[in-house]
Amino acid sequence: MENQEFKCPHCGTSLHEGDRFCPICGAAVEAAKAEPSGARCPHCGAQVPDLNHPCPYCGYNTAAANTQSGYQAKKTEEDKPIKGTALGVVLALFTGVIGLILCIILGDEQAKKAAILTFVIATVAGIVLGIIFFVVYSVLLSGLLGEIASSAYYYYLAYWAPLLKL
Repeated sequence: MENQEFKCPHCGTSLHEGDRFCPICGAAVEAAKAEPSGARCPHCGAQVPDLNHPCPYCGYNTAAANTQSGYQAKKTEEDKPIKGTALGVVLALFTGVIGLILCIILGDEQAKKAAILTFVIATVAGIVLGIIFFVVYSVLLSGLLGEIASSAYYYYLAYWAPLLKL
């Protein structure tokens, strides 16, 4: 049988094969060796019943970690922020304003009115859509913050920070 490395299910300290108790925290480790499930907490290394529930030893959200692959794909051009986006927006606005000015200077009366009306409608639509996207983003961000606040890490930090005077 090959030499397996065992870890304490409570604190994650490396143990020898014959150890029945952790030399650091004193936790019994025989049960963890008798029932190897193959699933280990990625945070503390303890054997867990399954990766669909938080780790019973450290509280790490193994369900969330289980859905994320340990493999980090190389960033492609699509993943990187597009620097040209800001330039494109500025050029689009600039082109629209130049077109409006040329239409007013060179166009007839009906074209001038249509150009001004179109510019006003586009401006109002841009403002309304900006407000809608801001509200949606704020709601999504508050949901994310609520998820963080309900996580085990936040709970432990909220519990220990006052005691440790952090």
